[in-house]
Amino acid sequence: MTVAFCAYDNNGNLFVDGKDSSGNVMLAEMPKGSKAFTAIALDQRIGVAGTMQRDGKYLALEDREDTGAPVIYRFAISGSSGVKVSKTTLVDSHAHAQFWIQGDRIIGPVDSGSTRAIGYWRFPAGGSPIKSFSDTFPSGEAVSLK
Repeated sequence: MTVAFCAYDNNGNLFVDGKDSSGNVMLAEMPKGSKAFTAIALDQRIGVAGTMQRDGKYLALEDREDTGAPVIYRFAISGSSGVKVSKTTLVDSHAHAQFWIQGDRIIGPVDSGSTRAIGYWRFPAGGSPIKSFSDTFPSGEAVSLK
């Protein structure tokens, strides 16, 4: 497996996505204290592995397939399987180098035609950005919590 992105959950378990030797997207978990990954079968096809984050309950995984606006799926992970619980489409954006979930908002780079900014959307509703902040070429963001 060629690893693309990773995320930890609140228990210290590591999740990674990437491609297998045939080019298919894979998801795997290395439980805290383990030295081996376990493949996780998803009930939703992922075209191109994207960035991911735990939202406190689910694993949010972006599909970076170039078919328009990026889609972030949330999966309930149990053992070696993941069941899709929601789909969020981020309008006016393309594949993110990084996104951040904070409560009912998702923050990430906007790269739509000539517009380059940091935007935030309702989560998990998605749709068009609620607001965006202009930049020259954003590729990530940092969030400061009060």
